[in-house]
This record gives sequence, C-alpha cells and structure tokens, in this order.
Amino acid sequence: MASITSDKNPRIQQILKLREKSRERREQGLFVIEGIREVTLALKGGIHLAEIFYCAAFIQPTYLEELKKKTQKVDWIEIGKSVYEKIALRDSTEGIIAVAKIQNLKLEQIKLPENPLLLIVESVEKPGNLGALLRTADAAVLSAVLVCDPNVDLYNPNVIRSSLGCVFTQSECDSLKFGMRVYTAGCDMRITRGNSVAEKKSHQNIRGNTGRGIFIFENRF
Repeated sequence: MASITSDKNPRIQQILKLREKSRERREQGLFVIEGIREVTLALKGGIHLAEIFYCAAFIQPTYLEELKKKTQKVDWIEIGKSVYEKIALRDSTEGIIAVAKIQNLKLEQIKLPENPLLLIVESVEKPGNLGALLRTADAAVLSAVLVCDPNVDLYNPNVIRSSLGCVFTQSECDSLKFGMRVYTAGCDMRITRGNSVAEKKSHQNIRGNTGRGIFIFENRF
C-alpha cells in the first residue's frame, strides 16, 4: 500500500485542484469526496471511486476495515497527519478522502416511477443552498432532481458537504422536460388553485434564484 508524507506530492496537488476549481473537475472528470458517511453513500449510489486517501491518526480501525471490505478494487493510499490537514475541508471527516469519477446523467437515463415527484432547481447560486435542497429531496423521497442553468456545479465540495452525501442518493441531471403538473410560486405570477399534490399524477416542484426568480417561466403567466 502506498504512503504519502509530503503535500507537494502530485496526487495531493491534484486533490487540491479538484477541490478548488470546477474547471479541473470538468476537464479531468473527477471530484473529491470527504468523510466516511459521504464515501459510503457514494458507493451506495453507484459512484466509481478511483482512489481513497486515509490518515490513520484520524480514522477508527473498525471503520477503516469495514470500508476496505467494500472497496477492494480501489487504490488505498495512506497519508500523514499534516498532509490530511492540508487537503481536508473540515475537521470531523474521520480521516477519509476519496477521488471519484463524475457521473453525468442525462434526462433519458433517469428511471422514474409511474407518477414521479420531481424537484426542479434553477440558477441556484450558493453551494450550500443546492446541497440543502438535495438533502430535503432525499428526506422527502423525491423521484429525481433536475438542475437547470446551474451556477454551481453538483460536485463542488460544499454541495456534497451541505447535502450530507445526499447528492449521491438522488438522481440528478441538468435537463428539463415539461409534460408534468407544475407547482411553484413567484411575486409576479397569477395564482390559480390546483389539485392536491397527493393526487396520483406526475408533479414538478420548481425552485429558482433568490434574487431573479424563475427564468424559465418568464412571460408564461
């Protein structure tokens, strides 16, 4: 098993670039996952892990062995405490950081139930807000999340962190298809009474930019 003790190591420098720059994530098709819970949810969501870096000073041996059993085909690299502190975004991630392959889902690849309930998100500007929406979608057992005109990339570390790993348990894509009943609200929209969401039909719930509102519905109301 490889070991890294210097933060100048090319692999460590790559992690820093992937963590900080969306362009690097797009060009390399890779992103960073930090934390045992997040890595576990990524595996559950079918995310392919390329490498796992761990620091023995922070991770409990039982967690380490359990995770290794689930990732026997993944390269494991031990890193020193100072190196881990250099690349970790937060203190409470149990000494685990993984590099994973970006999963670009298309709308036609998402398998929806007969009467899906979707969350459509447009032009969200803050990673924390997008992560919170993904976390809420997971708690509400929504069918999928569609991200339109994204200002934040789904694999931003702060999206992953604020979603508590739920970015991996929801089906997300960056396309939009109409043909379902829509529920939304806006200051300049005409309000009409609709049927209950409990009705057995397909529904979309749309959330837009805080300052601008929902662009895709301009001039439609």
